[in-house]
Amino acid sequence: MKDEYVFLRSNWTIRGSPEKCVLFDFRGGIFEERFVLSNRAYKVLRLAGGQHTCAQMKRIIGFDPTPYVRYLMKLGVVELSDSPRETPRQFKNPYKGKNFLGRIMLHITGRCNQNCKHCYLASRKWDELSFAEIAELVRQAADMNVASFSITGGEPFVREDLVDILQELNRNEMKVEGLFTNGTILPNGFLDKARGIQDFPFFVSINGPSTEGHDQFGGEGAVFEKTLETIKRLTEQGIKVFANTSLNVFFTDEQQIERLYKLIKELRIYRWRISGPFLEGNWKANFQQFGISTETELQIMLKLLEIWLEDGRPFELELGHVFRYIDGRCIQRVYKKGDYVCDYFRDRIVIMPNGEVSACSLLITPPYIIGNIREQSLREIWESKKMRYYKNLRIADVMNDKCRLCAKLSECGIGCRANAVLTSGRYEDIDPEICGICTHPLSARFTEILQNSGIPIVRE
Repeated sequence: MKDEYVFLRSNWTIRGSPEKCVLFDFRGGIFEERFVLSNRAYKVLRLAGGQHTCAQMKRIIGFDPTPYVRYLMKLGVVELSDSPRETPRQFKNPYKGKNFLGRIMLHITGRCNQNCKHCYLASRKWDELSFAEIAELVRQAADMNVASFSITGGEPFVREDLVDILQELNRNEMKVEGLFTNGTILPNGFLDKARGIQDFPFFVSINGPSTEGHDQFGGEGAVFEKTLETIKRLTEQGIKVFANTSLNVFFTDEQQIERLYKLIKELRIYRWRISGPFLEGNWKANFQQFGISTETELQIMLKLLEIWLEDGRPFELELGHVFRYIDGRCIQRVYKKGDYVCDYFRDRIVIMPNGEVSACSLLITPPYIIGNIREQSLREIWESKKMRYYKNLRIADVMNDKCRLCAKLSECGIGCRANAVLTSGRYEDIDPEICGICTHPLSARFTEILQNSGIPIVRE
């Protein structure tokens, strides 16, 4: 390989901290396709701004970067030039704090044109952050080497400055991990503007196979056809759509399940995510009427899994806590007592429409509000003693005697902390919903089906 100048391609960027370093395409793909870097690879990429050759890099970092550069070239991440760039690319200095904050879920509004039966925000009124406040948040996040934001609401499209928010994230090389919407509002021209900024997936709610079920669960008029129209517009332009379905009484019999599956396939959904609602917000008043039992949930998921397997696995699929098929593999989490009690949100936080910050998207009331970005810096909140308590808690710290003796502990990991709080009132309690799922006799059927399916299984 000639000793030429190395530069990271413009759509790729790096984020780093003492805890973790990552490389990702912030303008395309999905965030799951990121690379976790070794310390050496990170040092090489920090110098890949178009001003250094491999020989010059070696003198600076003390080791030969050539093997790393060759591999990164094969991935299409870096390129070579026989002359240096006139304006070298500058990368953010690595975050000096102790803990890596990788991802932020930002509720840009609490307003919505729907009133879904399971919405966890609808029970509050919010003094929303202004665009200037969001821009300041993004600046602070960039300084902390945050990699991505998920944009949600309420309904994000009720904000007229949504495009401005997306542009601000892109300007700071933040990946838009996803835009969560009910699919009923898609302004003319938005997709052209958005595609000029980044390619990102849409997460769209579909809560029934027909107008009757979907609209009754949504609660505000006939919008089912509008949602389908939006999804078709998105997929026709090659945009990935993740369909989110909350289990409810409107598709419990076999015919309804098959109709919904057929609809998801016809819509060319990239990934279908199915789970039960959480006992927060509107669902507190509605779960008795619209909720279903654990046994019924498992029966629905088993039926869908069987149909999906027989149909040749046409899309990626997540079935609550019991099944995840992503990138051609079934991912099974095997929990140990020393694992973090909430590994999913370990490097994430949630920021509410009024600037309140929580360690979890569903724990949005005191005492689980850690701070407010209107009153404290993002770094102060992230590194605070209270945040560290929730992020550093281990399974062994909260499991009771029943859990210690349970053969299902490696499957449940004592469940979801939000479920524990919302059902018992304590973060340190077990999650009765996940406990009920993992100990239910039907759960064994998932293992049997998978063992006979031929799907590659990755245990993490």
